[in-house]
Amino acid sequence: MRHLTKFFFLIGLFISGSSYAVVDLELTQGVQGAIPIAIVPFAGQKANDQSPDNVAAVVNADLQNSGRFRTMDQGSMGQQPPSADQVDFSYWQKQNVSNMVVGNVQPAGGGRYRVQFQLLNAYANQGANKNTSAAPSWQNSVLLSNSFTVDASQLRSLAHHISDLVYENLTGDRGVFSTRIAYVVAQQSPQGSQYSLEVSDMDGYNPKPLLTSNEPIMSPSWSPDGRRLAYVSFEKGHTAVYVQDINSGSRQVVSDFPGLNNAPAWSPDGNRLALVLTRTGYPKIFVMNLGSKQLTQATTGDSIDTEPTWTPDGRSILFTSNRGGGPQIYRTNLGSGNAQRVTFSGNYNASPSLSPDGKSLALLNGNSNRFTIAFQDLSSGRYTGLTQSGNDQSPSIAPNGKMVIYATQAGGRGVLGMVSTDGRVKIVLPARGGEVREPAWGPFLN
Repeated sequence: MRHLTKFFFLIGLFISGSSYAVVDLELTQGVQGAIPIAIVPFAGQKANDQSPDNVAAVVNADLQNSGRFRTMDQGSMGQQPPSADQVDFSYWQKQNVSNMVVGNVQPAGGGRYRVQFQLLNAYANQGANKNTSAAPSWQNSVLLSNSFTVDASQLRSLAHHISDLVYENLTGDRGVFSTRIAYVVAQQSPQGSQYSLEVSDMDGYNPKPLLTSNEPIMSPSWSPDGRRLAYVSFEKGHTAVYVQDINSGSRQVVSDFPGLNNAPAWSPDGNRLALVLTRTGYPKIFVMNLGSKQLTQATTGDSIDTEPTWTPDGRSILFTSNRGGGPQIYRTNLGSGNAQRVTFSGNYNASPSLSPDGKSLALLNGNSNRFTIAFQDLSSGRYTGLTQSGNDQSPSIAPNGKMVIYATQAGGRGVLGMVSTDGRVKIVLPARGGEVREPAWGPFLN
C-alpha cells in the first residue's frame, strides 16, 4: 500500500484546487508571424469597454490569446466603421492589417439585441475607394457575414461563437472559444480545507461550482455530449465515483466498491465508464456499462494500472502502468486483452490524453523530479516537449486537438496553463486566490 500511495502521488492523482474568482487568460508566448487583424469596436457598444458582454472586446481577447493572431490596439484605431461598405481599405492597409472584423449591436426589444458582423480581407478590394466610374466592389472583401438576435445575457457567448467562426475561416481549424473547462479548486482557511468542482468558459469566465466539500474531489471527466461530469469524491470518507448533470445538478453514485474507486473516463458513445478499481487486489482498469452497471475487467496482472482514456473508436483504452518497472503508457485492446507499451522516451510517462483523431497523445513526462507536458505522435513515436516549468501535471487536450490545458505553478501557487501541441503558443490562467488543479477540457457543444 505504501508503494501504491507513492505512485498515485507521483502521477498527480492527489490534488489541491483554486478559487471561485474569475481567471483571465494571459498570453505568454505566441506564434511568430501571427495573422495581423483588427477587431473594430462594434457600433452600439462603447469603445475600450472591457465589460464581459462587450462583443468586440471579447472577440479581440479570444483571438489575441489564441497566439495565432496579432490584434491591433482598439484604442489606436483612427477609424471605426460599423460595416464593410463604410471601410476605407487604404487606411487599414497602411496599418499593416491583413483582416478586420466590423459590426454593430442594436437593441431588438424585450431585452434582446441584434448583432451583425463581417470578417473582411483588407487587401481584396484595394481599388474600392478610388474615384473610378466602376461601382465600389467592397463586397469582394467579405469573407464572412452574419447576424444574430440574442438575449443580453447571451452576448458574451455569442462573442465566443463569432471568435470561433473567424478563427476557423482564417486558420482552417475549428475554434474552441465556446467550449468549457472543468477543474478542481481548493481554499485553505482556519476552519480547514474546502474543495470545489467548477465548470467555466474556456477563458475562465462564468465559473459555476457544481459541488463543494470539505473532502477532496478529483479526476473530473466530461461526457461526450458535454452535459455530465464524472468525478471522484472522498465525501463518504473513501473514494467513490459520481456522475452529475451540469445543468440540473442532479447526481448519482456509480462506483462505490470496497477499496479504490478512481479515474473515471467516458467511452466515446457515452454509454460506458472506464474506472480504476481494486476488486482483485491491485488497481486495475474496469469498464462499467452505465445502463446495467455490469463490470468488465480490462487489464490484469500484479501491476498498478490507472488513468484510462479511450481511443475514438471505443475499442481500446490507453492507461498508465508500472508493469515495466516504472510509469509508462500502454494500450489495451478490449477485444483481445492484449496490452502494448506506447511511450519510450524517458523512464516516466503518465496521464495520457488522446487527440480527437486518436493519432497523437498529450502526456506527463518526468525526469529527475521535474514534471513537464509533452506531445507524442503515436504512429512515428515522434516526441515533443511542450513545457519547461518542472511543476506541471494533468494534461487535457482541446477538442480541436490544437491546445493542451494543464495544471502548473506560478507565484508559489497552483494555476492553469495552456500550450499549443507544437509548443509555440503558451497561455496562463492566473487565479486570483486559492489553488487550481485537475483541469479537463470539455467537448464541442453543438
